[in-house]
Amino acid sequence: MTNRGETLPMMTAALAVSLAAIFLVLLMQFRNLSEPLIVMCSIPLTLFGAVLGLLLTHNPFGFTAFTGMIALCGIVVRNAIILVDYPTKGCGTGVRSRAPPSKPESAGCVPSS
Repeated sequence: MTNRGETLPMMTAALAVSLAAIFLVLLMQFRNLSEPLIVMCSIPLTLFGAVLGLLLTHNPFGFTAFTGMIALCGIVVRNAIILVDYPTKGCGTGVRSRAPPSKPESAGCVPSS
């Protein structure tokens, strides 16, 4: 139990530093403040869900669970980047369609020709 008490503050500090680094990279990528904040808002939901899952299954919060939470945060951030970046970059030149896409290449955008 003493090993857990010694490593938890260091792991929490590593998580905070990694989140700050992710935010700075997102800030450089999007070049505005609103889109990185939208992406970063998905991280607390991830942490809440992971902690709730650990509590419901009565699993201990150890190193393996913490590593899994960090990996889950990375996956959620990647998906949030795709969701935020797609409308601005992928469909920025076309007109949006409200109909569901019938083909994968149409994906809700009509090319402007």
